[in-house]
Amino acid sequence: MGSAEIKVILCDLDGVLRSFPTSMDEVVEYKYDLPMGSIRDKAFEKELLKKLVTGKISNKEWCENISQSLSSEFPTKNVSRAIKEWGEFPGVLNNEVLDILIAIRKKVPVALITNGSDKLKEDLEALGVTDHFEHIIYSSELGFAKPKKEIFEHALKKFNLKSEDAFFIDDSKSHTDAASKMGMRVHKFMGARRLKSVCVHQKLIDA
Repeated sequence: MGSAEIKVILCDLDGVLRSFPTSMDEVVEYKYDLPMGSIRDKAFEKELLKKLVTGKISNKEWCENISQSLSSEFPTKNVSRAIKEWGEFPGVLNNEVLDILIAIRKKVPVALITNGSDKLKEDLEALGVTDHFEHIIYSSELGFAKPKKEIFEHALKKFNLKSEDAFFIDDSKSHTDAASKMGMRVHKFMGARRLKSVCVHQKLIDA
């Protein structure tokens, strides 16, 4: 396939453009005398996270669940305040990736496609990146999450394009595999330098 056939970039958010360093968890856990790793253990419990990203619960309800679970184990700690502080953090941008996406956008549209909560737009505004994307597609608004094909189909409909027109970037192999099976070209993100090399090869950006 020639690079001219790429008509849209669909890019993941978390793990590609944005990260949540464990050091931030540790700062909060240390401040409120909670065991290291305890917040993330509760926050990323599989079924609870699934409810969050598919819109079954709000970000507020997610944080309340985390707080209740931790409070039952550590009743003498100020867990509610810890989780409030932890939950307000919008994450950290990978500015190298952002620069690549901004450069790509001079040639083709770029959309974010993410398994995100109802707090996503607030976070993106806090990070100052909302205006860098033609569309922001997030799972909790739709009710289905990657790697479900429905979220990819929704993204393609936004641009009135077919799967073979899209180039999908994600750090999850299950997500890139699902997109590839639909006919998209994909790149499993492993760092900004490698992403830039791939995009140069595809003639999406200049060397």
